[in-house]
Amino acid sequence: MSTTLRVTDDGYECRTDQSTTTVKWSLFGRIVTGTEFWLFFAGRQFMGFLPRRAFSSEQQAELDDLLASRQNAGIA
Repeated sequence: MSTTLRVTDDGYECRTDQSTTTVKWSLFGRIVTGTEFWLFFAGRQFMGFLPRRAFSSEQQAELDDLLASRQNAGIA
């Protein structure tokens, strides 16, 4: 099954042939950046992840910067 990820300043969208999920960054209270994934939490509850391999090295760096800026602003 093919999956398309689209990241914006407001959140991300994950789309397959059978479903579309849109999530806003404001849902997450904590984002953990790892070597293979970004992990998303709301309170203590794990809410989801994005695999780093789905993005080019340049896109990974951009997403690292975006997520860090949102966390530093207390918005993520």
